[in-house]
Amino acid sequence: MNDIASLRLKRRTLLKGLGVIGLASLSPCAFSLSTGQQEPLRRIHLKLTDYQTFRSTCAMECLHCNLTAYVYQKKLMKIEATEGFNVKCCLRGISRTKWVYHQQRVTMPLLRVGKKGEGKFEPITWQQALDLIEKNIRTTIKEQGNEGLLLSTHAGNMDSIKNDMGKAFFDYLGGSVKQAGSLCCSAVTAAMMPMVGLRYADTRDTIADSRLIICWGNNPAVTMQAYFKNYLRAQEQGARIVVIDPRFNETAAKADEWIPIVPGTDTALALGMMKIIIEEQHIDADFLRRHTGAVYLVDAKDQLVRADANDSESYLVYDCTSQSLVRHDQADITPALFQHQLPADSGYRTVFETVYQQAAPWTLDRVAAETDIPAHTILRLARDYATTAPAMIVQNMSGAQRTEFGTYVAASQFYLALLTGNIGKRGAGICDAGGARQMAKFGPIIPPAPAVKKITPIPVSKVGEWVVNDRPYPIKFWWIMTMGVMTQLPNTNMVRKALEKVPFVVVADNLMSSTALYADLVLPVTTIFEDVSLMAGVRSHYVQLMEQAVEPPGEAKPDYWIFARLAERFGFGDVFNQPIEHYINACLQGSGITLEQLKKRAGATGERRLDPI
Repeated sequence: MNDIASLRLKRRTLLKGLGVIGLASLSPCAFSLSTGQQEPLRRIHLKLTDYQTFRSTCAMECLHCNLTAYVYQKKLMKIEATEGFNVKCCLRGISRTKWVYHQQRVTMPLLRVGKKGEGKFEPITWQQALDLIEKNIRTTIKEQGNEGLLLSTHAGNMDSIKNDMGKAFFDYLGGSVKQAGSLCCSAVTAAMMPMVGLRYADTRDTIADSRLIICWGNNPAVTMQAYFKNYLRAQEQGARIVVIDPRFNETAAKADEWIPIVPGTDTALALGMMKIIIEEQHIDADFLRRHTGAVYLVDAKDQLVRADANDSESYLVYDCTSQSLVRHDQADITPALFQHQLPADSGYRTVFETVYQQAAPWTLDRVAAETDIPAHTILRLARDYATTAPAMIVQNMSGAQRTEFGTYVAASQFYLALLTGNIGKRGAGICDAGGARQMAKFGPIIPPAPAVKKITPIPVSKVGEWVVNDRPYPIKFWWIMTMGVMTQLPNTNMVRKALEKVPFVVVADNLMSSTALYADLVLPVTTIFEDVSLMAGVRSHYVQLMEQAVEPPGEAKPDYWIFARLAERFGFGDVFNQPIEHYINACLQGSGITLEQLKKRAGATGERRLDPI
């Protein structure tokens, strides 16, 4: 293992390197053949049939593009986007060959011998590593209880096996402290769940059907590059793309209109658009009555009114036909939507009226002053969105909602879609994310642990702060996998202090990362094309078999191999040490897809597409 410090690039070194390159450009002989070498090196021309091909998927949090690996003489030679897959991978996916053979690959267990952060380690055997882990887990549970164990997992690998295996292992130990919440989409989750009843309502495959696409606070030309062909196809078919963003980004360069906005004023713009749409009667009243809770009644205390206090679904509406209060699900009724349809002395208002009251103060002048968007642009944007069908707002966990009060940003965008009926149809909706997990049922890879202690989790955005301050408990053992806490978690300085404070930190990674530098024990784990796994997740509509193409370097092992060996030491090895195919079959249970089907298709695309249900 090279000393990480030796790889740090200094300014003087960089300038020297540039100088050498400059000389080389002037001298055509600088890097040419020596005088004694008259013949150029012979090139070996390989045919496509000389390679073995394997399929896998880019498993980090992204679009999970399918990849084809070309192997020659047991070495991974190149990676390409799989032909026939619905999206094409980016340079990160194609560069996986460099990842596999990177000089900073961790190839054997490493034990820290210097101070945390120095990067000084000595190699040890897997037997020694497992002994250390078992000893520290047992000591922590004995002295601190399961509350002293912390498991950190995230999106570095989102396949359907590894993170779930890690969580299950710690549950079988009796439980542990885990991370709660999300770094990227807490705001949109908080908005969607109470508003539409589900976290994902994916529209990516229908982008090309839209007639108006509003990219609001995000940059899909970069962040959804594999799907951007659908945006361009929509444009070719007559759709307009409008970008609302403080900066002129890559998507704005390809859009029909760029609307710069003052950062943090997105909710004001949405409220102003809602006011225009409602007052100019561009709402879809029939859609609101049939498919939303806009007709539910609200009392003077801002509480939803129910027919039965013990029945949370017994919302009351005012039936304009019978002129009486009835349950919302009663047949043959005409629910009041507008305030003037209610009796003057009813004491109630509709949800729709409540929403309008929030938007009513946001006049054109006020919104223009707040957002720095011209009033005529705001007016035109609102009218275009309300009268162009279908229209889509692309939010995609945007930067606009990763702010204070970001939930209001996400919620106001959903209000716009609901008011105009631009949801639940092709080419419409709020484009965010979604995948196979929303389209079919999948089983747990491990049966639930028999006895799991209920332990307070740590908010993911507060991990460093809480660990340093012993909240909710002092942490004595920390297992980190599929994430780099030093670079992914907020407040890096506090995270570093947390890593320094915890007595025993295990980092399972395939590269010597900044997080691994602060570990007491670094475990070498495989990356894609080095083990067999399954992708049936929340970012792609495809269920994909992840094939092994090459042997992992050195002593690197899959995460599930590590947990199997540890489980054997703690008395529940039979739950974790089954062949990987056992866990893949368990995951596929109930989906209607079998491992045999995926293997059969692996020669073509290595996946099976699920359509939205």
